[in-house]
Amino acid sequence: GDADQDTTRFNSTNIRSSFYDEFLDDNLGYSLGIDFNLDNGRGGRIDGSPKIDDYAAYLSTKYIYDYLTIQPAVRYIYNTKYDAPLVPALNLMVEITNELTARASYAKGFRAPSLKELYFFFVDASHNIRGNQDLEAESSDAYNLGFTYTSVNEKRVLKLEPNFYFNVIKQNHISKRQE
Repeated sequence: GDADQDTTRFNSTNIRSSFYDEFLDDNLGYSLGIDFNLDNGRGGRIDGSPKIDDYAAYLSTKYIYDYLTIQPAVRYIYNTKYDAPLVPALNLMVEITNELTARASYAKGFRAPSLKELYFFFVDASHNIRGNQDLEAESSDAYNLGFTYTSVNEKRVLKLEPNFYFNVIKQNHISKRQE
C-alpha cells in the first residue's frame, strides 16, 4: 500500500572554515571562522518542504601572561527560523604551581530545534514520532570550574582532575521568524 514505503529525505550541508594564528607575538593569538548549516526535507512523512539555514561567524582570542591564560570568544548566529542571541564565552586558566592548574569558564549557548523535531511524522506499531512545529529554541548558561593536579616521580604519575559544572537551560520565548 501507499503507507508501506516512503521516500522522505532530509538533506544537510555543513560548510566550515577557520583561520587561526596561534601567536601574533609571544602572548597573543586568535582564531576566526564561519559555520554554515543548510537543512531541508521533503517527502510523505514531512509537512510541506521545510528548510532551516543557520549561518554563524566566530572570533576567539587568547592572551597568555605569565601563569594566566585568558580566552574570550564570541559567536554571531543567524538562523532563518529563530532569532539567535549573541553567544559569548570566557575561559581562564591559572597555573598555581608546577603541579596544580585551575580552569574556570562561562559560555552562553543556543540550540534551535531540528527539522525532524519540528516536521517529521512517523506512526506505526513500533513508532510514535510526531514533529511539533510549536517547539521553541533554547538558550543556556554554562559554568565550569576544574583543577588538575599532576605529581610525577621516577616510577609513577598521579593525576587528579576534579571538575564542577552548573548549567541553566531555558526556552527562549522569542518570536520565530515569519515563514
